[in-house]
Amino acid sequence: YLSSHFNVGDDDAYIREALGARERGFHGYKVHPRRKDNKSDPVADGVMLRKLRKALGDDFPIMHDPYNAYDLAGSLHSGKVADDIGLAWLESPMPEGDEQLADYMELTKTIKTPVMAPEFWGWLMKPRLYETHDRRIRWLEAGATDMGRIDIQCGGLTPCIRLARYCAQHGYRLDFHLCN
Repeated sequence: YLSSHFNVGDDDAYIREALGARERGFHGYKVHPRRKDNKSDPVADGVMLRKLRKALGDDFPIMHDPYNAYDLAGSLHSGKVADDIGLAWLESPMPEGDEQLADYMELTKTIKTPVMAPEFWGWLMKPRLYETHDRRIRWLEAGATDMGRIDIQCGGLTPCIRLARYCAQHGYRLDFHLCN
């Protein structure tokens, strides 16, 4: 899939970029919305996502990654939009410290759209990078996320294999992120 930058422009700019991605053979589009001071407006983002869905049709995967820009209320609003328009997943809508674990658990229980988190906790909080994948397993076990994510840059291949095995054994979807 093609992952947008933040602040691509107005809604039409996102639509043009997503249509262009589909024309170039991408199989999905991940939206990083407009942001100001590390925050995003979930209502405006929802309007844009609805326009994207209408322009792309129901069969083209759209993912939404506000990257920690919302609080729980904003995440629940975004989750409702995601459910209404059939997004593939909602990624990292809130900050991802352990103090947000309960909020993520509430989000995953409330919406049907898969939630993917945590993302770069290991890089932001500076623990040993290999702990990032172990933390993702803990979030899966707690019901705070619905999907796994492999980052080869977070600790190397062995933690990625451990997370992939865990996801395979327990039936979780797995996203390959920054595997270059």
